[in-house]
Amino acid sequence: QRIDDYKGTGKTAYVFNLNNFTLPKVPGTFSGVDRMYYTFKPTTALSEGEHTVESFLSWDNNSTDASGNDPNTVYSSTVVNAQRGISFLDKYDANNNGNRNDRLSYLSFKFNFVPPRAVILTKKQKLATDTAYRSIIKAEKGDIVEYKLSAWNNSIDNATAVNIMDIFPYANDKAIVKDDS
Repeated sequence: QRIDDYKGTGKTAYVFNLNNFTLPKVPGTFSGVDRMYYTFKPTTALSEGEHTVESFLSWDNNSTDASGNDPNTVYSSTVVNAQRGISFLDKYDANNNGNRNDRLSYLSFKFNFVPPRAVILTKKQKLATDTAYRSIIKAEKGDIVEYKLSAWNNSIDNATAVNIMDIFPYANDKAIVKDDS
């Protein structure tokens, strides 16, 4: 499930519910591996620079103490930020139970995004009652939607002529394509 602006963070979350899945309890060291692969493709709307992808794992009986020796996994019993005293990782209430003190396993990785060398056009919108522009909003019939277009010249030369076309659909159109109203 894709959730835009997850918990008001401005980030997009992908939630995978593995309801018919059992990872058996193994005494001692667990050497088996279960994997879930997914890919993402940054768009030109992503800002240039370093970004962090966070992954959380929650399970149904996560009330017991967490421990482990994987150097790439941080458990919620571990102090994550000693300077600020943050010791629980459920900062988003990822399992939606109203408790941010749940035990979760957490991994993150960083990547550096360099957008294409081109003039990039982005469009963000907001309801007239909102203050922040967003990439995706939900508008109902009768809502007033404001939007802004931004052009960013990431090419290697000056852009001397820019043409912008904004195509609005006819009333009752479902799509802006030939013969698919």
